[in-house]
Formats: sequence, C-alpha cells, structure tokens
Amino acid sequence: MENIAKPVKQAAYGWIVLLVVYLSGLTPGANMAKVTALAPVVANVYHYDVGITGLVVALFFLLGFLLAFPGAGLVKKFGLRGVITAMVICGAIGSFLGAMFVDFNIFLISRVFEGAAFGIMGVAGPSAIAPWFPKTKRGLPLGIWATWVALAMCVCPIIYGAVSDANGILNPMEASYEISLLTVQQVWWGNFIFDIVVVILFNVLYRDAKVNLYGEDTSEDAKGYDTKIDWKGIFTNPLLIALALIFLVDELAFMAINGLFTTYLTGGGGVEAPITLNMLDATLLASAAAILGALMAPLFGWLTDLLKTKKWVLFAGLIGGVLFTATVFTNILGATNESIWPFYIIVVFGGIAGGGVPSVIWGSIPDTVKPDQIPSANATVACSQNLGMLIGAVAMGNAVMSLGWAQASWLVLVPSYIICIVILFIGLRKLK
Repeated sequence: MENIAKPVKQAAYGWIVLLVVYLSGLTPGANMAKVTALAPVVANVYHYDVGITGLVVALFFLLGFLLAFPGAGLVKKFGLRGVITAMVICGAIGSFLGAMFVDFNIFLISRVFEGAAFGIMGVAGPSAIAPWFPKTKRGLPLGIWATWVALAMCVCPIIYGAVSDANGILNPMEASYEISLLTVQQVWWGNFIFDIVVVILFNVLYRDAKVNLYGEDTSEDAKGYDTKIDWKGIFTNPLLIALALIFLVDELAFMAINGLFTTYLTGGGGVEAPITLNMLDATLLASAAAILGALMAPLFGWLTDLLKTKKWVLFAGLIGGVLFTATVFTNILGATNESIWPFYIIVVFGGIAGGGVPSVIWGSIPDTVKPDQIPSANATVACSQNLGMLIGAVAMGNAVMSLGWAQASWLVLVPSYIICIVILFIGLRKLK
C-alpha cells in the first residue's frame, strides 16, 4: 500500500487519507469544545467570571500559535505521520490531566496541552491531503477538511449538553459543585478515550502520497516538502499576508463569540443578559451554528470551483460575519426566554462566517504561493488564525466585564469583520 502505482488508486485512497487526517483534526476541535460548550459549568467548578472564561478559552490556542511556524519545520523533520501522532497524543495528555486533577493551575496547563494539535493540524492537514488530488479538484476535499473544527463544534456541544442534562444541570449558575465536577470529569475522560482511538486508526491507515493524478512525483510534498523553506518569499507575498490578516481578524471575532456563546445564553455569567436558557438548549443552539458552518465549508469550497472565483465567495462569507457580530450579543432582534426565534436567524449568519470564510482561505493558499512554499504558507495562516483566537477570547471577555454584552460587541466584534472586508479589497485585488 505504501507504493501506489496507478493514479486511479491514489485518487481512491486519497479519500481514506482524508478520513483519518480529518479524524485527527477532530481531536483538538473536540477538546476545544469542552470549555466553549460547558463554559458556565466549568466556571462553576473553578469559580471564575466571564473575564477569566476568555483567558481559559484563549490558553487553548497558545501552543497552537507558538507551534504554527515551527510546525512546518517539524513536518519537514519528522514527517506528517510523526507530527500528527504526537499532537493527538498531546491532546490525550491534556484530557487526562483535566480529568484526574481538580486544580485550577493544572487545569490551565491541561488546556495548553490540548491546544497543541490545533495549530499543527492547520499546517499538517492540508499538506497531507492536497498531494492526493489534482489542483483543479482540491476544492471539495479541502472544503471538507475545512470543517474539521466546525464539525467538532456541532457534534460535541450536543454530546456535552446531553451529559450535563443527564446529570440534572439546568441553570449552571445554580448547579451544585459536585454535579458540575462530575460533568466535567465525564466529558474529559470521554475525550481522552477518543484521542487514543484516533491515534491508533491514524497510524494503521495513513499513507503518504507517492504519485499524483498526473503521474508527477509528490513524495517530497508528502514528507513536508524537503526543499528549503523560502521564508523571504512567504513574508513578501502580499496575497498571502492579506489572507493571513483576514484570518487573524476573522478568528478574533468568531472565537470571541464561540468561546462565550453558552455563557451569554445561560444568563450572561454574572453580566446582565436578556435571556436565561437551560444548558441543553444553549448547547443545541451552539451546535446549530456549527452544523451550518460544517455545511457551509464544503459548499463555499464547491462554489469557488463552480464560479471560478475565491475573492467574491470570501466576500459573501465576510458579509455573513458582519451580520453575525451585529446580532448575536446585541439582542437587536429581540430574543426572549419565551421567543428565541431570532437565534435561528443568528446561527445561520454564524454558519456562514464560521464555515465559509475558513474554507475559502485554506483553499486559496495553493493559488498564492509556489508548491514548495505550501507548508510554510499554511504555517503563516495557521499562526494568524491561532493569534486571532488567542486575542479575541481575552479581549471580548474583558470587554464584556467592563462594558456589557452589547457595547462590547459594537466595540470589538462588528469592526473586526469590517476590517476584513477592507483588507479583502485592498490586499486581495489580484485574487481571482
């Protein structure tokens, strides 16, 4: 199986590679969702406010940010198999620490471990998948890959919400410490088991691409491109820098919302909010937004292939982001406990922003750099993504504590997507 001679066999096995790489990508997403979905429950265990919630969410992205650039070098040195395996194991270690020890400092350390794979997968995932498909047909598989976060964020909140509901948690602010702790430990142990299973499957089924659909040698690509990385070429590429900046600002706003969404829906975490839903309903709404994001990612990838334009499809996603940030925490649509229908509209905007924008950005990278620059280009974009997530959750958490939910939205969230649109039309003028 290591030496696949015929292009048709490679094309077929490419989908198996996509599957196991995708499962590996789900592990950091599932670990990330533990705190974002159960934020008010975890806060009840460790007794912290919305400002600290932003910090706890942000720490997940710290190691991902720090490893994003070295990630290309790690892939080059250890290969895709070695790096992806190590990163999933880091997630398992984080889940183990969080489940075993009820100590806030250890909990923070565990979150850093869990986030290790997030930045690396942004580099390794596309590098592992792309060589298996011709350039003109990468839109769909890379669009599917782009849902690696969205799918985890749609499935996991449902599971985690069901666990909290089974334990009798309705309003997390009124739940007992013992029940909150039990819920956290059950979820963390579940993720530990999932990570171990994925590591085994990945190592059994993963293969590096040897020959692409055109009969060209791509063994160097599969190893992480053993050619010298042209960092000067990367940092002087205006199209790539513009993509990275858009992703930074986009994820700043999106992760700020994602990290605090269930806190807002269940009463605001001590900061006045217009609605107070039970934990299960809150996680279901979070999942609905992510489900739509998971659907939008391949749809937007397909649209870029169909319409033969990435710039205008990306613009559509950013408009969705403007609408999302303008409505989610401001309550301008008038949601109440008795009438939550506005959130059915809001989650559609969230799906467009959360699924469509990343899909187009990841799919645009191969069009902006030389083939041997793809790993370092992926690293650049992954670094900007993690930096945005790191900044956004902390900034929004503290802004909410100081200004309230609506005012913080107008100050932090809405301007972010407007900035993205400005960058799009200034920095990506040459992108088709």
